[in-house]
Parts: sequence; C-alpha cells; structure tokens
Amino acid sequence: MLFRSDPREKGASFDVAGARELLSRAGFRSGLDATLDTRRGGLPMASRIAELLAPAGFRVRAVEHPEAEFFDRARKGELGFFFSAFVCASGDASDLWEVGFHSVDPERGRGSSNWGRWSDPALDAAIERTAGMLDPEARREALWEIGRKADAELVWIPLYGDENVWAVREPFRLRPRANGYL
Repeated sequence: MLFRSDPREKGASFDVAGARELLSRAGFRSGLDATLDTRRGGLPMASRIAELLAPAGFRVRAVEHPEAEFFDRARKGELGFFFSAFVCASGDASDLWEVGFHSVDPERGRGSSNWGRWSDPALDAAIERTAGMLDPEARREALWEIGRKADAELVWIPLYGDENVWAVREPFRLRPRANGYL
C-alpha cells in the first residue's frame, strides 16, 4: 500500500470557472502563456495536460527535453512548470517525502528532487519523525498528515497519477507488489 494521501480526503475539483477567476484576479484576464517542460517520453501526457488546462485560460506549449538536460535544468531550479514522474519503489510515500518535499540537505541525502527549493522546517521534522515509527497505523496517519500539509501548501500540484493495469487468465494469478513491479 502506498501511504501517499488519506483516501478519506476529497480530491481537488476541476473548476474551470474558478481557475479563470483566479487568473483574472492575478492580472491575466486574457489567459496565461506557459511552457510545460518534460523529459523524454513525457510529451504525450504533457500535451494532454496542456489540452486539459486550455479551457481555464492557459495556453500551454509542451516541450520535451533529453533526460540529462531535463534533470540538469531541474536540479539548477531552471524549470518553473514541468511534468515528470516519481516512482516510490518501496510502495511507501516516505520515498517521495524525503527527496521531493524535504528541504534540500545534501549532507543528509534529503531533498535531492526538491527542484522548487521548497522549505518548511516543521514539514522536515514531520518527515524525519516517520523514519523511526514502527507502528504501521500511526506511521500511516503521520504520512497522511504530511500529504495533507503538502497538498495545502501546494508544494507540488499533482496533475496526473499513473496506474498499472494487468490482465491474467485462468488458471494464473497475479499479485503485484506494492511498488508496481512484477
């Protein structure tokens, strides 16, 4: 089970009128031009995201970069609006929290994918506390609380969630691992 976000929480709604209103209040009454950068292989989904944002007034141009260039620019903080993917290989959200949401701290191996340089000492402390939690229920609640805080602060804006789909015929059985690997 991926302890990402609390399934009891309602997700964000698709509110085109609300988005247009926010753009207008921000001074973009006629919409906003933006470039959505992505890495190799991400162009089909980045283009789809651009299509979905268009009714709200965003004129998005999706641009694909070779992976080395994309990640180099991301690490340098040169990408303001980008689409990528993150895999929690353990099936646990702490994989994401420690490298993507924790403040950049190379000495301790934290924040290596925090390309927007988000920093919140209270969130860092909460992330670090979960590493030593042995009670799975308490740990899940703590990870969900981190997810709620990250969502409220818009640390990242999740626009897309990938799912694996398999088909298996009788008499075979498939029991995928939590990380999605076979």
